Amino acid sequence: MSINNEIVSFLKNQGADFVEFIDIRNLSSEQNQGYKRNNLE
Repeated sequence: MSINNEIVSFLKNQGADFVEFIDIRNLSSEQNQGYKRNNLE
């Protein structure tokens, strides 16, 4: 099982109605709340 599937399963078991993954690597530091590109790959 991929990590994304594990996260989706966990969140849905906790009551989430939907889970969506987005790519924030190209956002500015302000938009991505300080996450550095190296932390996202």
